[in-house]
Amino acid sequence: MFKRRLVILLALIGLMFLVMLARLVQLQLFRGDDFREKAAMGLRSYEFPQGQRGRIFDRNGVILAEDIACHDFCLDYGFVKNEDWWTRRQIRDICRRRNLDRSNPQDLAEATAELERRRRFTWLLVQRVAKARRQDAEEAAKHIVDRVQRWRTAVGTTIGEEYSAHSVATALSEEEVNSLRPLMKDTVGAALVPSRLRRYPQGAVACHIIGVTGRVFREDAQRWNLKEGEARYVERMRHNFGPGDVLGKTGVERMAEQWLRPHRGLRVYRRPGELSYSEPSRNGNDVHLTLDVELQAELRDLLRRSGHNGAIVILDVQSGDVLAAAAWPGFDLNTFQRDYNDLAGLSKQPDPNNPSRMIFTPDALSAKADRPLLSCALMRIYPPGSTIKPITGLAGLGANVITPHTPIECTGVNRHARNGKPNCWIFKQFGGTHGTLDLHGGLKNSCNIYFEETAHRLGAQRLTDWFRLFGFGQSPELGLSPSEQSAGKVKSRGFSIPDAWFMAIGQGEISATPLQVAAAHATIARDGLYLSPRLSLECAPQQIKRQTPITPAQAQVIRRGMHAVVHEEGGTARNHWRNAGVDLDVEIGGKTGTADAEPLKIDTDGDGKRDKLIADDDHAWFAGFAPYRQPQIAFAVLLEYAGSGGKNAAPVAKEALRICEKFGYLTKE
Repeated sequence: MFKRRLVILLALIGLMFLVMLARLVQLQLFRGDDFREKAAMGLRSYEFPQGQRGRIFDRNGVILAEDIACHDFCLDYGFVKNEDWWTRRQIRDICRRRNLDRSNPQDLAEATAELERRRRFTWLLVQRVAKARRQDAEEAAKHIVDRVQRWRTAVGTTIGEEYSAHSVATALSEEEVNSLRPLMKDTVGAALVPSRLRRYPQGAVACHIIGVTGRVFREDAQRWNLKEGEARYVERMRHNFGPGDVLGKTGVERMAEQWLRPHRGLRVYRRPGELSYSEPSRNGNDVHLTLDVELQAELRDLLRRSGHNGAIVILDVQSGDVLAAAAWPGFDLNTFQRDYNDLAGLSKQPDPNNPSRMIFTPDALSAKADRPLLSCALMRIYPPGSTIKPITGLAGLGANVITPHTPIECTGVNRHARNGKPNCWIFKQFGGTHGTLDLHGGLKNSCNIYFEETAHRLGAQRLTDWFRLFGFGQSPELGLSPSEQSAGKVKSRGFSIPDAWFMAIGQGEISATPLQVAAAHATIARDGLYLSPRLSLECAPQQIKRQTPITPAQAQVIRRGMHAVVHEEGGTARNHWRNAGVDLDVEIGGKTGTADAEPLKIDTDGDGKRDKLIADDDHAWFAGFAPYRQPQIAFAVLLEYAGSGGKNAAPVAKEALRICEKFGYLTKE
């Protein structure tokens, strides 16, 4: 029994020895570098200077976004949070400067009174500075405390940001800083810290595409930052985002974050002021977009002058480059943070007739109607109306259910439906019909019955398959976030023949962005080669290329029909195009569209009910390519609630093409 117990005891001692030995091996061989680094860190201090974020340019080298030098008015976190340890430290420093004895109650009271005076002056000063810049210092202070506390909770221990200064008023000019410097001697816990401001020289032009930067939140850090076991301390500090950093939040700023982001440098000090090692920071890489911002600006102004919200998209046919994706309305990128509540329709004010009740401000009501945060070119989706008919015609040709000469009689009503719907537009407006038409006549006259019959022969599944080949119902793959580039809608299940009738004329279970409509018409101009639109020359997704199963001869049939829409007698755009009052040196292929639209209503009093009608008319479309014989550009014009596409969108499109001609993107054939 004794021997057995001795063996067990020796075995336990041996096991404990092996565990200790394994731990020593782990610490020495596997984590030795970490501990040596931590030991060295105790003898050194580190700085990680930040570089400059990369710039964003248009295709011609015009700056769209850049960092500029400025200053921030910063307050110690201890000041903002009113921490006891920070207060004690400030009283100690005051006593040291004034040779006061902290153990003397009278001296201590004098130092405390001075601290309170400085604290009040500091807070009044920062509020004045923030107000002058239309910023809210109190709100900034609340965000600082909330952000640091969330980071501390995530880390599980004290973090450096609790002992750091944080900006409460940002982007101070050199003139403002010079006026503040003499006053800083009377502040406490405050500093004017060199910083950088993201500036957008073009303001609201291409605002939805360029995007904005913003503060790093905990969720951003969890996504991007290296964890403790993934890299050494210095490497992590150089790579990771900190609470005061910024990153791209929307648009190209977000899409190209890894490209634009600067790289921190490194400074190592053996003791204060003694630099032992230095490695410079590196600026972020520049990004070049395919946009021509001057073209974009003129097209945006054209939309503004039209009196309607909407979009104008211009694509280069050969490359798929997005030359312009103008949208109205929009917002100024430089004041986005300040104006966000107004832009989002959130701002409220007391009701003049009942001060205890809050109502939306006029700016908020305007934003509810205009939705300036959503790009009409890339994000909002609309029934494409008759701009879809050339694709329906190509589907019929490609699937061999019609030929260019197939006769179809327009009786004004759909003979396959009991209620005769959808009717032809000429029947709805005038009670007439188009008679018997071939494909050319169907396009020129925009005959609903011709394309409903084509869809009936195709069937719903084949029709939607063809639509997807032309990019409908699919992301345009610009590289932007899904919330900034809509895929539109094409019904994918639960099909019925009535669905096909309506979709064939751009109504019902199909919707698209102006960008998608322009890309589809560019595909017609390329004899059926679909190219996904390209927005950036760097860091963009691989461009999608696919040949649709149509022949060049079939594409030419459609192009001739679209030419007739604009230039032949009886074409739905001919008279409005000819009388637009704009000189254009080229002939084009185009297609009008007048799409049924849901009435626009808004909630004016915040009760969740839409109680005010803002607009109730059709959406006006005009899309196509130019020049007719050797297409260089494809385009789409959309005017919200503007009525007839031929009457209202076609003249705007002609002026847009004249502007393209002015900038050299459209030349004589």
